[in-house]
Amino acid sequence: MATFDNVILRPVGIEHQIKFNAKAIYRISIISFLCAWPAFGQQPQSHSCTPALESQRTTWGNMTVRMNLSKPARALTGIVSIGSAVNIEPAEGVLVEIFPARKDDTDWLPRDPETTRPRLYACFTGAHGAFDFDVPSGLYYLIASKQDFKATLALVSINRKHGKRKAFTIPLEVGT
Repeated sequence: MATFDNVILRPVGIEHQIKFNAKAIYRISIISFLCAWPAFGQQPQSHSCTPALESQRTTWGNMTVRMNLSKPARALTGIVSIGSAVNIEPAEGVLVEIFPARKDDTDWLPRDPETTRPRLYACFTGAHGAFDFDVPSGLYYLIASKQDFKATLALVSINRKHGKRKAFTIPLEVGT
């Protein structure tokens, strides 16, 4: 084992000296390894989904769940889930669509013929309920829908430079 008896770090602008010895470096390595241990052996989670055809559109139930998730995030990524806050299950086969939004149209519904706009992206979630869209900074409507469920409409804000690093969780409720 190598010894580092008097290693002195002198960060610029700080007047304190930090001394490390071999035991301290050994302890730090063991703690780092133990903290990383849970990540070993796990399969990477894919946030990809299968692209939807242009003809595949929102399945509307008799109600729509509206969400305002307009606090900026860095990316439009997340999962669609079914269930309560206690027992969440990833939702497979959910159509996730992205439409442009404007600050002044918080009541927009895509089925309103007077306010139609182009669908930018669309895909079906896989077994993990995941979606991931590479979109520029801006305001978007995300619609998640599946047969026998209420459609969920979420207003989302993306700021690639200053948004929070977070994944969205979009709930689906059973339709009535």
